[in-house]
Amino acid sequence: MGLYDAIFLCAVFPQRVRQYAPNLFERIRVTRALLESADLAGTVSRRLNEIVVHAAGTCPFWQRRFADAGIKPSSVESLADLSKLPLLEKSEIRENLNDLSSTAIGPAQRQADLTGGSTAAPLRFYRDPECVANRVANEWIYFDWYGRTPFDRWGHIWGAQQDIGAASTWKARLRSRLLDRAIVLPGNHLNPAMIDDFLERMSHFRPRFLHAYSQAAFLVARRALEVNRDLPPVDMVTVTAEPISEEQRETVNKAFACSTYSIYGTRECGMIAAEAPDSRHPRSVRCAL
Repeated sequence: MGLYDAIFLCAVFPQRVRQYAPNLFERIRVTRALLESADLAGTVSRRLNEIVVHAAGTCPFWQRRFADAGIKPSSVESLADLSKLPLLEKSEIRENLNDLSSTAIGPAQRQADLTGGSTAAPLRFYRDPECVANRVANEWIYFDWYGRTPFDRWGHIWGAQQDIGAASTWKARLRSRLLDRAIVLPGNHLNPAMIDDFLERMSHFRPRFLHAYSQAAFLVARRALEVNRDLPPVDMVTVTAEPISEEQRETVNKAFACSTYSIYGTRECGMIAAEAPDSRHPRSVRCAL
């Protein structure tokens, strides 16, 4: 273990966990136990009931919506019990954001975020610290399926500017390397010079994993093959945000000499489903609660 690895393991990572995901490993253990429960259907039913009762008891909007639909929250056990609810429109969320916000979470605890806006204008919503911590835990459950741990160096080819900030400045690069063990390439406006710079940094940083927007991963891989760039070995590439075609997948696999797997997630919920890294079922999907 090098000095950089030791400092991250003993000092940086514990501080990051305290800041964003207290009791991270306990959260992972509990969620894994739920996923592996013999009574998974019962667990899903109980959690759905808890969510509905919480919404009805702390959100004026949902209290009205359940009453108008003739639904008794405490009796909800499955999605079929919610079939009388009309679809929630984005316009309703914008017009009723305060009434949709739980009174159990004070304004100071609400962390604002925006959806990606892929189908329309971005939508504002809130998370609380508990939600943020559970999202982090869920992410590491998914990544663990691919053999990736929080201590591994990785490359991040990302299109959501709000997540990576001014990734091209030297301060941002230093922060990513020291605090996230990552090198970052903004993936929304790629050009050959940016890609070549990232490939050069890959050669020095030697990340074990890449996590990227599908199209951006393909463009970087194609450039690496075009210029015959000799890259350090990568254990695996995970892609998200958009589907990846088989032709694009083959290009990424060839450039980085590894397998590529798709992960599906949303800005609101985080990771939701992923391709199973099992050669017996190469296109199966595993989902978390």
